Amino acid sequence: MENETHLLEINLISAQGLKMPLANLRRLQTYAIAWVDPDAKLRTRIDRLGGENPTWNKKFIFQVTSDFLSDDTSGVSVEIYAVRYIKDPLISTIRFLLSPSYLRPIPRHSQHCRHRS
Repeated sequence: MENETHLLEINLISAQGLKMPLANLRRLQTYAIAWVDPDAKLRTRIDRLGGENPTWNKKFIFQVTSDFLSDDTSGVSVEIYAVRYIKDPLISTIRFLLSPSYLRPIPRHSQHCRHRS
């Protein structure tokens, strides 16, 4: 059986209640990095205004195989970092599994596409 490739679209909207590991007087400025493959990570912009409740509303699109989608252990990893001068500290991590029963294909055609004769 051929192992087809598919597009997996994830929209990372926001985070809530983030805290720095150490007390800091500066406003929290954060970005997130997401991946399904550690060799192909994608990044959001820096949220400079949200503080402990950042909003990115970033769409990530990953190319994945049918095997990846059917594997119960496949998932998306997200790390959230605070912006600092020397090194950006990791402040939160999440990994969510992609259950095959929750995935649904999106039709290739749309009601907004019209063909002219």
